[in-house]
Amino acid sequence: KENLYLAVLEQILDLWNSVFDQATSTDDPAEVLARYISEKMEFSLTRPESSKIFALEIINGAPNLGGFFKERHVTWTEGRVAVVNEWIAQGKLKTDDAEFLLFHIWACCQHYADFAAQITHLQGKEMGRVEYDRATKALIGLILTGCGLVVPDSYK
Repeated sequence: KENLYLAVLEQILDLWNSVFDQATSTDDPAEVLARYISEKMEFSLTRPESSKIFALEIINGAPNLGGFFKERHVTWTEGRVAVVNEWIAQGKLKTDDAEFLLFHIWACCQHYADFAAQITHLQGKEMGRVEYDRATKALIGLILTGCGLVVPDSYK
């Protein structure tokens, strides 16, 4: 059972990070970040259980996130922070901290899965495709404009 659970956690991380995996400093940060946010929001809509499983693991102190998490996810995050820092150095992106930018994206996107019950209670109904599309556009606008970027037309 433990190996199956670890495989699930690993698959969740692989899915969440796939769009941002190949980003380089020569890419357009607005396009990359908008696509990344859009993909993560799509997972919150279509695979909310993945986010909840991962959140529970973290809330419980990450007792099962050993080797692969430290080896792969830490390395992945360091690589993505390096790309964002290169964008900052090139003047393509304005933010004080690349790592916190990633943390904010994760927190905002995963909120829609992890706290769906709260959102449903506050809005009086579950979020569907229309609401997720609105939330995704709002989040992309907030993050990108906060970083001094222009939202690509395809994400407006």
